[in-house]
Amino acid sequence: AGGGILRDIVINREPVNFRGKIFEEAAIAGAIVLVVLLYIANHFEESPLPVYLAILVSITFTIGLHTTINRKEWRYPPWLGGPDKSAT
Repeated sequence: AGGGILRDIVINREPVNFRGKIFEEAAIAGAIVLVVLLYIANHFEESPLPVYLAILVSITFTIGLHTTINRKEWRYPPWLGGPDKSAT
């Protein structure tokens, strides 16, 4: 989740999270989905298929959430440090 911030710091650019973009939350939500699905898959120990499905669903969920955030241009609200729309 912190790789994007590290990348922006290394290339001497302000991290996109500081500009109000929501990225780490998508990664954390995907990780939570994966943990829940792996917990459910643990009840089906006789087959590895539920584990593969859990991984596939969590990757699809994370990519879909990230794409939705980009397309709808969701940002943090100003009271959470997001951009102030009245200033633009």
